[in-house]
Amino acid sequence: MAHRWRGVRLRCGGFGLLGLRTVHGEHGRQSLRPWNDTGFVFTQPHGNPLAPMAVSEQFLLLAMEAGLPPVRLHDLRHGAATILLRAGHDLKVVQETLGLSSITIASDTYISVLPDLARQSAEDAAAVILNARTGPEPDEPAATGRVVRMPPASSR
Repeated sequence: MAHRWRGVRLRCGGFGLLGLRTVHGEHGRQSLRPWNDTGFVFTQPHGNPLAPMAVSEQFLLLAMEAGLPPVRLHDLRHGAATILLRAGHDLKVVQETLGLSSITIASDTYISVLPDLARQSAEDAAAVILNARTGPEPDEPAATGRVVRMPPASSR
């Protein structure tokens, strides 16, 4: 099976990915074995890509050493998707970030995880409808949720 590689944006403090590539390049020039410039940032000592299973095993060991509950490296994808959705990003962003082949996969996988987002959307829609009137009656409480004032409809 051929792998489809894609770029992922990383935020790397002040060091940056260019700095990591510079370190890799220096290592290649100082080594007796030639540096294999694959374009990857995290590599084996001579530039070859890391074996995915080895990365997963190392992650499990580090998690256990840190006293964390058992979690697979792949589970971090689900955490990232959940964080993106809670931060207000739409499913298209989740799909592209995780490299999912369709937005349907993102929808089927993650919408059920966050039923409170659907509830908040319904409350926001209700607030828009309720506040589209001239405003609440004097003895009526204002609608909850984010209030959006709509301009009065123009008459023709």
